[in-house]
Amino acid sequence: MTFKNDAEYHKSDREDHDRYANYRHTRPSKYLFVWSRLFQTAVSQALTWKFTSKFHDREPGIYKFEGGCNIADVGELVLHSSGVSWDSFWGGREKNLTLKDSLAVAAEAIAQMTVFFDPEDPINSLIDTAANAVGCSAEELKEAVGKTRGGAVFSGNALCDFFDWNPFTTPPVDRPYLRYVLKRFGDQSDKEIDQRFADEDLGDSLLERMKARAKELSGSHYGPSPLCCSPSRTRGVLRFWVNTGTFSQIDGWKTQEELEAWMASGTKLLRNFKSR
Repeated sequence: MTFKNDAEYHKSDREDHDRYANYRHTRPSKYLFVWSRLFQTAVSQALTWKFTSKFHDREPGIYKFEGGCNIADVGELVLHSSGVSWDSFWGGREKNLTLKDSLAVAAEAIAQMTVFFDPEDPINSLIDTAANAVGCSAEELKEAVGKTRGGAVFSGNALCDFFDWNPFTTPPVDRPYLRYVLKRFGDQSDKEIDQRFADEDLGDSLLERMKARAKELSGSHYGPSPLCCSPSRTRGVLRFWVNTGTFSQIDGWKTQEELEAWMASGTKLLRNFKSR
């Protein structure tokens, strides 16, 4: 099975300016979405090295809805769908960077990583390309990426704006490619992957049913309504993470039985609900 990256270089029809630099690549490959955490971490470490001559041991992500990369001792880089900007910028302590020049360097490194990403050799292609873009050793960058602390707030899908994805909608994951990744890099069997996909489908079905039921019971579009219903199976027990944006009866980790019970109860969702 062959998976090919369809991203390529292009000439942007928009001019860069002091606080924003446009990418020089077309839309990222749909296969890169699966590797968003690795992509984010590689950008964070590579650009930190480029601008400060060292790697870091901090979180690679930033606490911003759009998603971005922590460039240690330099600033918080936001990766938009069309280009990059600094959410905050302190300048490289050892490089005397200007804001505009730093954005141009970041945009070009990201473009190279996007264009030369190989879906069938994802780890090496991202690390090697990032290292080449900033002029550091691929071996050292790979070691730094491996030691980087994870960021739970961004776990799974770290860069929603970069991929032009609304995180409250279904992730744009190509399942044949994800199966390939989970088998080759995750040592999972087809049976385990089939179960994962079935759990996700069940979560999607429950979400749509709960949305319709919440609207029916409240008689309005403005009452609490679930935004997600994400599955997790631990020791054979399946639960779903539900978020309505408030503290309703169904927020948090719930089993299918608990969610079905609420839908059958006829009780509308309550904001800031406290169980007795």
